[in-house]
Amino acid sequence: MKGLDIPTEIPDWTEELDQTVRADLTAKRWAEFERGEIEMTIEIYSSPHAMNYGEAYKVLDMRTGEMTVNEANRVEFNEAWELSDDRKALYAKWLDSPLADQMTSGWAEHRDAIMRDVYA
Repeated sequence: MKGLDIPTEIPDWTEELDQTVRADLTAKRWAEFERGEIEMTIEIYSSPHAMNYGEAYKVLDMRTGEMTVNEANRVEFNEAWELSDDRKALYAKWLDSPLADQMTSGWAEHRDAIMRDVYA
């Protein structure tokens, strides 16, 4: 089309450009957070097992500053915890891969309980 000036070259990515883009994105996200468009929480887990099961020990709401504590999740592992369907599918996929031995070695004494959950 006549009259359109469409750039055909991509400029080199410089440190200055990187800093500008990061500052712009940070400012944009901060403004969205301040307007209440982004909810932000920080979840603290008592162990990697608790994190895999999605069982947070503490949750901090960044908007209100409110900290919720679930003392029942202060333990390393609880056999009553249940894996989400997504996590079960992911673990089942991993267990069919060459990474299976590496992954399950980190489960230590909880291996049997986790394996039951994956295939439940």
